[in-house]
Amino acid sequence: MLADFSSLLTEIDHYLGCSGKQSDSGANNNELVLSHRIDHFLGLHPSQLELESDVTRDCLEALLELLVTGRSGVSHSLRRRCVKLLTHLASSRAWQETLLESHSCLDRLPVFFHQRPSHPLLTDGLCLLQALCFDYHFGAWTDGDRAAAVASVVSVLLFYLRNDSDMAIYEPSLGILASLLRGNTDCQNLVRNSDKFHWLKKQLLKNLENPSLSITIYSMSLIYYLGGCGEQLFNCPTNSYQSIQAVFHVLLTGSCNSRWAPLYSANLLIDIATSGFNQDLLPTYEYLPVCLGPLLDQLT
Repeated sequence: MLADFSSLLTEIDHYLGCSGKQSDSGANNNELVLSHRIDHFLGLHPSQLELESDVTRDCLEALLELLVTGRSGVSHSLRRRCVKLLTHLASSRAWQETLLESHSCLDRLPVFFHQRPSHPLLTDGLCLLQALCFDYHFGAWTDGDRAAAVASVVSVLLFYLRNDSDMAIYEPSLGILASLLRGNTDCQNLVRNSDKFHWLKKQLLKNLENPSLSITIYSMSLIYYLGGCGEQLFNCPTNSYQSIQAVFHVLLTGSCNSRWAPLYSANLLIDIATSGFNQDLLPTYEYLPVCLGPLLDQLT
C-alpha cells in the first residue's frame, strides 16, 4: 500500500497556523515535529508514495510555500529539509513530471532564487532544479505561462554564471542551462539574444580546458545546442576529436565528481548521432568501439 502525504500536510498546516502565535519553545517544538515528519518521507523511495491525489498536490504546494515564501519564523534548516524532500521526489521521472506539470514548482523557483538565499540553501535549490530539468522535453512548453517560467529560470542561471565563481553554484547552473536548451529553440534564442551571450560564448570555449570533466561536458552541450559558436568546436578536427573523446571517456568510466555528467554525455552523443551534424565523424573515432563494447555489456 502506498503511503500518502496526509500526515505531513497536517503537520505543515499546524506549523503554518501556529506561526507567530506561540512562544519560542512552542514554535521550536512544532518545527522539530515537522522536521521529523519530513525526514520520515525522505527515508521512503518515491515509488512508495502516493503520486496522484488531491492530498499529494496540496502537500507539494505547502512544501513550496515553506521553501519559497521565506515566511517569518521558517528556519533555514526547515527550508533546506523542504527542498531536499522535493529533490528526493524529483529523482523519479514520474514525480519529476508531476512537479513540473503542476505549473507551481517551476513558476515559484525563480522567486526563490531572486531572494538571493544563502549558499547552502541556494545549492540545495539548484540540486532540485537540476533534478527537475534533466532530460525533460521543454521544447513542447509553448504556452505563455510555461514559456515565461522557463525564460525566468534561464535569466536566473545566466546571472549566476556571470556573477558567481563558486563551483557549487557555477557547475549546476551550467548543467541546468544545458538541459533547458536541449530541444527548446525558444530558450536557445533567448540565450543568443541575451546581452550575456558574447561573454558566454567565450566562457564556454574557455571551459573546454577546465580540469573538471563535468564542466567540460556541460559546456560542450551548450556549445552544441547554441549552434553558431559550436563551429569552433566541431569544425576543427583536433578540437572535435579531443572533445568527443572526453565525452566517451565520461560515458564509459563515469570518472567524474558529478553524478549528472555521464547522463549529459549520453544525451549529447545521441543528439550528435541523430542530427546528421558531423554524424559521419563519430564512427571514425577510435573511442567508439572501445566505449560501446563495455557499455553494451552493462546494458545486457
